[in-house]
Amino acid sequence: HHSPWSMMMRTCLLVAVLFVVHTCCVNIHIVDEATLPGKFEASYQTVSLDGTWSATNGGNVSSISGTVPGNIHMDLWKAGVIQDPYVGYNDINYRWIMYQNWTYSRQFSVSSDILSLDVVSLVCEGLDTIASVTLNGQLLGTTDNMFREYKFDVKSIIKSSNVLQIAFTSAALYAQQQASLYPYVVPYISMATDTPNRNFIRKEQSSFAWDWGPCFEPQGIWRSLYLLGYSTPTITSMTSQTFLIQNKDFDVRIATFINVPNGATQTSGNIVVTVANTTTSFPASLVSGPNVFNNTVTVKNVDLWWPVGSGAQPLYNLTVSYVVNNVIVDSVSRNIGFRSVQIITDPMPGGLSFYFQVNDLPIFIKGANWIPADSFESRVTSDVVQRTLQSAVDANMNMVRVWGGGIYQHEFFYDMCDRMGLMVWEEFMFACAMYPRSDEFLETVAEEVVYQVQRLIHHPSIVLWSGNNENEVAFGWFPETKANPFLYVADYSKLYFDTIYVALRTVDQSRPFLPSSPSRGILSWDPLVAYWGHAGDSNQGDVHYYNDGALCTDVGTFPTPRFASEYGYQGYPSLYAWAQVSNESMWGWNTDFVQHRQHHPSGNNLLFTQIGNHFPVSSKVTQNTSTSFDLYIYLTQATSAICIKAESEHYRRGKGAAYKTMGALYWQLNDIWQAPTWP
Repeated sequence: HHSPWSMMMRTCLLVAVLFVVHTCCVNIHIVDEATLPGKFEASYQTVSLDGTWSATNGGNVSSISGTVPGNIHMDLWKAGVIQDPYVGYNDINYRWIMYQNWTYSRQFSVSSDILSLDVVSLVCEGLDTIASVTLNGQLLGTTDNMFREYKFDVKSIIKSSNVLQIAFTSAALYAQQQASLYPYVVPYISMATDTPNRNFIRKEQSSFAWDWGPCFEPQGIWRSLYLLGYSTPTITSMTSQTFLIQNKDFDVRIATFINVPNGATQTSGNIVVTVANTTTSFPASLVSGPNVFNNTVTVKNVDLWWPVGSGAQPLYNLTVSYVVNNVIVDSVSRNIGFRSVQIITDPMPGGLSFYFQVNDLPIFIKGANWIPADSFESRVTSDVVQRTLQSAVDANMNMVRVWGGGIYQHEFFYDMCDRMGLMVWEEFMFACAMYPRSDEFLETVAEEVVYQVQRLIHHPSIVLWSGNNENEVAFGWFPETKANPFLYVADYSKLYFDTIYVALRTVDQSRPFLPSSPSRGILSWDPLVAYWGHAGDSNQGDVHYYNDGALCTDVGTFPTPRFASEYGYQGYPSLYAWAQVSNESMWGWNTDFVQHRQHHPSGNNLLFTQIGNHFPVSSKVTQNTSTSFDLYIYLTQATSAICIKAESEHYRRGKGAAYKTMGALYWQLNDIWQAPTWP
C-alpha cells in the first residue's frame, strides 16, 4: 500500500523523466556566447529581516534584545539573564529555558516599491522548531520542522509599517504531547540528561543530549529570513545532476523552477544554460504560477573532479537564465564538478563487496564522522569549519560522514568540501530510534528531503545519501521491536523507502542511497532492494564497531568488515579546554562534575581499564587534584591514539586481505563541548 504522498511523488518522477526526454529532443539551439545578453538588473527585490529582534517568554523575561539568526540561549546570555551555558552545571541549571515558550518579534518598514510588486513572500530559511508566524496580527502559518524552508504569501497583509511575530513552543513539551497522542510506543535510545520522545519532532536529535553532548533544545530563528518580491517571472530554484556518458563527456540534467505572477508578461522565452564553455538555449513557454523545465546539456572533454589524494578538484560555473527577446529576466549560478560515483556491491566469497568507485576508480576511504560543531549553531562560523576540515585534509583523509543525529550542514561546509576534495557521506537526520508514520510526520519529512536535496544537489563532494544512523540495527535494541517486529518494520519501510527514498529520487537520481548505516548492503540498485536483518554483518554492507573494554592492540578482537563507517575510543579534552568551563575544585578523574559530563555508561571505568592495558597507573593519577587530572587527561589521549591507530591500521591492512576492507571512518572528527568524548 502506498500513501497518497508516495503515489504523488512517483507520478511526479515519471512526469519529470518524460519531460526531460521531450525537451532534450526538440528545438535545442547552441548559442554563440558572444550573442548572449549582458548582465541584467535583478527583477526581484529582497528585504533582509535579520538583525535585532525582541524576545520574551511572557513571564520572568519580559523583553530582551534578540539576534537573528540565533537562538534564545545566546540572547539570554548576551542580555545578562544567564551566564555561559557551557560552564559548570549550567546545562542543568538552565533547563527551565527549554520548557518555556519564547516569542520573537520586530517592527520593520518596506518601501512602496515592494508594496507594488505582484508577489511578496516571507521566506524563513530555518525556524527551530514549533512556531506560529504572525504578520500584523494575522496568522501566516505554523511550522514543525527545523530542517525545512517555509514561505508565506504576505502580499495582502504587508503594509508600509509592519509587526512580525514568531511564537515558539517548547520542543520538550511538544514531543511529549505528540508521543502521548500516538496509538503505540515508538522507542528511542535515551541519553543522559535528555528529555523524552525526541523522535516525535523534526529537530536536531542530539540537541536532546547524546553520549558526547548536552541537552539544551534551543528555540529561535536559526537561519536567515527575508521578504522576496517580484512582478516578473522569477527562478525560485534550480537543480543540476551530472551523468557520465563516456571518458570525460557528461550529460548535465537541469531542473529550472520558475514562478510567474498572475498577469505577468514575458511568458514566452528561452532557458539558456551556460556550463563548461557550452551555451545552449531551450524554448520555454510559461503559465501563471509554478513552472518546471527539465533540460539536458551535453559537455565534452571536461576536467574531472577527484577526491583529495586521487586528483584535482576543478569546479565549473553553471548559469541558468530565463531570457526574453535577448534580455535576461532572471538568472542563477552554481559551482558544479564532473565526476561519477558508485558503491560497488558485487558478489565475492562469503558475501558482497562494498566500496566507493569514483570516475571508475576504486577509492579506499579514509576519514571520520562529523557531529554538530556547537549546541548553538549561531556560533559555528566558516573559520571554525575551515580549521576542522583542513585538519582532516592535512591528516590525509578523503571523506567525512555527516552523522544523522545532527543537522544538514551550512552551505559553506559543502563549498569547502568541494574545494578540498573531501567526499561527504550525507545522512538524513534520523538516529538511534524508531519514528512515527503518521501522515503529518511523513508529509513534513518528504518536504524536508526535497528542500535539502534541492539545496545540496550541486555539490560534487556529496557522494552518498544515507537514510539514517543505526535505526536498522536498532531493531535489536528495544523490547517493543523484538515483541512486534512486523509493526515497526512497516513503520521503517514507510519512512525510509516509501517517503524518503521516493522524495529523494524526484530530485536526485545521480547518487547512490543506503537506507541505513550500518546496513547489510544492497541487492539491487534499480529497483532499490536492500538486504534486511543483522545490520553490521562483516561480510556485506558497512559496520559500526565499539569494544571499549577489550585490549585494543589485539587485532583479533576487531571485525574484518567490507567497510568500517564507525569505530573509536573515548578520551578527554585538554586541561586548557576544561579550564574554560570549570575550576580546579571540579577537576579529577572521578569528581561529580567530570562524572556529570561523562554521558557514556560506565565510561570512566572503561577508560581506566583501557589505560591499564597500556600504562602503569599510580596514585598520582587517581587523586582528584588538578595535577593528577592533567596526568589522567594525557593518559586518556595517549590511549585513545594508540587504540585508534591500531584499529585504523587493521582496516588499512584489510584492503589487501581476502575480505577486502575498503573504508575506515573513525568516530569522531570534532567535538560539541568540553567533556569526555571520542577524539
